[in-house]
Amino acid sequence: MENSEKEKVRILLIEESPENAKRTIAALHQSDLEVEVRQVSSTAGYLDELASNRPDLILSKHWGGSDCDVYAALTVAQKESIPFIFTSNLENKEDPQAVVCAFRNGATDYVLKDKLEDLVPAVKRALKIIKERRKVVPICSGCKKIRDDQNTWHQMEIFLLRNRDIRFSHTWCTECLIQFKKENGLA
Repeated sequence: MENSEKEKVRILLIEESPENAKRTIAALHQSDLEVEVRQVSSTAGYLDELASNRPDLILSKHWGGSDCDVYAALTVAQKESIPFIFTSNLENKEDPQAVVCAFRNGATDYVLKDKLEDLVPAVKRALKIIKERRKVVPICSGCKKIRDDQNTWHQMEIFLLRNRDIRFSHTWCTECLIQFKKENGLA
């Protein structure tokens, strides 16, 4: 597949180990995805990167050793509707409940670092899920306002202008034009 045909994916990697980061990035580059990976190892770095370069997906080591609260990072990712995949080493002998805890807290997937061949399929699943979720737009049945990912309601026109590459041209449908003319003595 040509590079220009690859799907471009911005990934934020929370990992303090250069060796683990290098292995993770190499696994991603062996796929049909074109990736831009930015690596952070602290909560401050994570928040700065999230604010300045919103990723399509977040990969994060699961436990300890870093200066980043990964569950706080997961919470922020959920509010932003960004898929979050944990990675972990088997040699850490983590409690199996840690995996359950990760999913209960909203992780999109969990990949073992010694099975990085599972990473690309997990990334593709996560991107597909979020793409499908973004197709569903919550709209109020009464006033027709639309709720965004931050749980804020907006007039439909404002929401669509901010979230879609479109412009509006206001006009009247036939039924509304007839009704308007009747109500205003113009019919």
